[in-house]
Amino acid sequence: MQIEKRLRTDLEEEKTQEIAKLLDTLHTMQTQVEEANARVIKEREAAQKAIEEAPPVIKETPVIIQDT
Repeated sequence: MQIEKRLRTDLEEEKTQEIAKLLDTLHTMQTQVEEANARVIKEREAAQKAIEEAPPVIKETPVIIQDT
């Protein structure tokens, strides 16, 4: 009976440690996702600003006139 209790206690401790490790990993991943989202927002804003500040492109197209 004592051995069975000890095994259950050990198993519960292992589960608790595994859950703590998984929660830590989850927190780390959430932080990375938040940082990536922040970078995407900054890049989007920078691209928007660059588009707004860019001079308009004027493209010349040659016109061929035939003498008839």
